[in-house]
Amino acid sequence: MALIAKMHPSHNWLRVPDHIYRAALERNIAKGEPDMEHFWGTELPNLLQHTQYRQQVAARVAELQERSAAISLEIRARVGSQLEEQSELDLEAHRLTELLGAVDE
Repeated sequence: MALIAKMHPSHNWLRVPDHIYRAALERNIAKGEPDMEHFWGTELPNLLQHTQYRQQVAARVAELQERSAAISLEIRARVGSQLEEQSELDLEAHRLTELLGAVDE
């Protein structure tokens, strides 16, 4: 296997040898944009036959999951207290509406 030296032209988290880099770059140039269909459907499945690529993909999955969890925490921190307040307001409004209904009967 050739030395893994370059970052993939459309997925810069994946290190690939020069010949794969050049082929992907040429496809992207010919198409005028990254060829995602080829990457996800052909190129990456073929690369995953090799341990070093499986390790890179596993590391990328871990990175994506970590970033997603951090975003979830940030959302909860920003919105969580407002959701609790909204719930309390809705509960109070519901109770008051019930009491008004009982008085009107």
